Amino acid sequence: MPNDFTPAATQDNDVRGALTAAVSAAASSSPDPVSPSPSPSPDPVSPTPAGATSVPEIGTPGEVHPSGDGRMRDALGRFTKKDGEIIPAPAPKADATGTAPDAKATVDAAKTTADAAQAEANKKALRAPQSWNAEEREGWASLNTKQQQAVLRRETEMQRTLQATNGARQFTERMSSALNPYLGLIQTSFGGDPYSFVTGLAQAAQVLRHGSAHEKAQFVHHMIVSNGVDIPMLDGLLVGQPPQQQAQNGFDPTQIANIVKQQLQPMQQFMGSLQQRQQQTLQRVENEEQDSLQAFASDSSNEFFEDVREIMADLIDTQAARGLDMSYADAYTAACQLHPQVKAVIMGRQQQETAANLTAKARAAQAASASITGSSGTGSPGGQNLTPESDDIRASLLASVRQHGVVI
Repeated sequence: MPNDFTPAATQDNDVRGALTAAVSAAASSSPDPVSPSPSPSPDPVSPTPAGATSVPEIGTPGEVHPSGDGRMRDALGRFTKKDGEIIPAPAPKADATGTAPDAKATVDAAKTTADAAQAEANKKALRAPQSWNAEEREGWASLNTKQQQAVLRRETEMQRTLQATNGARQFTERMSSALNPYLGLIQTSFGGDPYSFVTGLAQAAQVLRHGSAHEKAQFVHHMIVSNGVDIPMLDGLLVGQPPQQQAQNGFDPTQIANIVKQQLQPMQQFMGSLQQRQQQTLQRVENEEQDSLQAFASDSSNEFFEDVREIMADLIDTQAARGLDMSYADAYTAACQLHPQVKAVIMGRQQQETAANLTAKARAAQAASASITGSSGTGSPGGQNLTPESDDIRASLLASVRQHGVVI
């Protein structure tokens, strides 16, 4: 009694085997007019016994052999040996033209086509770095995908490095800003070495804050002697006596300064309030200008904004100094003409567009000329045949003559 619970894979193998046997029988009964079909090589591991269902040599990858010996088909549809070794596939049969199909060549061709399509898609998806100028971005499309990816990877690494060193660069800028007013002192007293100057200050702070009483006294004595401090004045300050101020013409300078300060206090408050309002107004105007500039920069029609923004700023400042207001659009147009690389790109595009328009007009003029003279475009007056190039020239000349009112 047959088993009704035969696995689906085994049933498919039986059907496939029956079909393969039928095709083989038909092929053997009708000889090939071009070349005889080679007989299939038997399975070197487990030949099919007599009366058993034949199993095709090439099938679905992952399919289990119906003999139950644990073998499965690999990625190419061939059964593997028990130890994992791949059984060599038989030579492919020749087709009607006598040429045997090459499965590997077909797979390689399909893979090459897929890779080319993917590379083209990747090339369209990648964009040139924003730091490139207009002329450099024009050649971005000529790079292959690997080159574009390498450039973008390098740009990313540079951005990461700049971000990682941002703190160090800010520290250096702040330190330079703090030391610049004392460069003369550093040059004369420390040989122009700012590191020695900073080190000396740090050591002095360390002694004054954490040194012993003897170390502090020695340090202060050294500072008094080396810098010429007035000892009597220092002594007076130490015992709480301020320096004596001599009155001039019977008036105390301190009292006069206090009176003047008191009288000027309302005016100082008014000036402070006025300055605060001015700052608020300037801040509001700057915010509005920043929003307007951001909107202008994000407009796709202003492609070269990042390349010419500095030139735009100079033009706007120049016009403002003359009392004139220059819009962003006018400044952008003028800056594009002043930037050599951007101007070259724009002129190149205009020349291409002009050439395309001239070609279209020449073709239209040629068609109009053919309709007027009654020719089909293959001949010319006088029985001379003209080439397509001469037709274009002739049509252009006729169109130019007609534009001047001359009837031909």
